[in-house]
Amino acid sequence: TTLILSGDHGWPLLLTFPAAAVLGFLLGVVVGVPALRIRGLHLGLLTLGLAAAFGPLVKRMEWLTGGPNGKGTDATLHPPTWFGTSRSATTRWSYLMIAITAAIVFALANNLVNGRIGRALGALRENDLSAITFGVPVSRYKVLVFGSSAAVAAVAGSMLMLIPRFTNDTFFTPTLSFTLYTAVFIGGIGTIAGSIVGGLLIVIVPFVFDKLGFSLDTGLLYGAALVAITLFAPDGLVGLVRRRRSAVG
Repeated sequence: TTLILSGDHGWPLLLTFPAAAVLGFLLGVVVGVPALRIRGLHLGLLTLGLAAAFGPLVKRMEWLTGGPNGKGTDATLHPPTWFGTSRSATTRWSYLMIAITAAIVFALANNLVNGRIGRALGALRENDLSAITFGVPVSRYKVLVFGSSAAVAAVAGSMLMLIPRFTNDTFFTPTLSFTLYTAVFIGGIGTIAGSIVGGLLIVIVPFVFDKLGFSLDTGLLYGAALVAITLFAPDGLVGLVRRRRSAVG
């Protein structure tokens, strides 16, 4: 959405973020409605199947996505004059906009989780029947969660496009889904802090190893991390820290 709107229709890059969020939300709702009948492992397989189908779909929609050649844009985030005019200043400004956008998204997610909707989702997570007893519209909230998570993912995709400003079908593969799942699982599923911690780790650790001159098989690293977290910290690193604090307290 970001590359199509900015490259083909002249939209400023940042203005494409809300458009991507709306489109992501609508697509999430479209997927969420039939997914209401699916639970557990089968729901995970459904979302994984969508990820596997996305690349070939992008490749075939050449009129919109550029097909195998991909889609790019010449649009750039120009920093204010006081920020500098060099190429590095443009890159730093782009990263600053990414950080601000991420902070806004996390703040909105935190308000959602800790508000009335969040409490309803907590009841829904524990037991559908109990949630219905307390008057929670189960179907509506499940579709809302699907749409909201898709909107967040869409904004993340827009942020990803600020630096290379180019993509093709090879950017979004099941491997990316596995990497993101690994990050959330390591940090702590069901926590906003866990998403931040896990995301930082999967970016920083390979970077540090590369700078130290070590050849790192990320697939092996992620697999070992998943096994270790499953055995020793099933709630993730954030859950482990919270348990330690509770024990000390």
